[in-house]
Amino acid sequence: IDGHFISFTKEYPHLYGLDEAGNTLEDKNRQHPIVSYSGEYNANTQTFAGQWELRMEIAPVGEYWLEDISTGTWEIRRDN
Repeated sequence: IDGHFISFTKEYPHLYGLDEAGNTLEDKNRQHPIVSYSGEYNANTQTFAGQWELRMEIAPVGEYWLEDISTGTWEIRRDN
């Protein structure tokens, strides 16, 4: 946390994903990539909100790896 800015990472115990129907899939034999979060604190709403990013190497292409990058938004608040 730096002023109103926040950043952190989350590491899940194994790979999670979604199938075509939106159902959660788990693969306990594969490691989940680290998810990076960054955002800002809004004093008016007393929430943190921002963007998340997940980078996953999916296939070798010559001497490099093809990378899939997923992003989205997040928001967190404390319920009393």
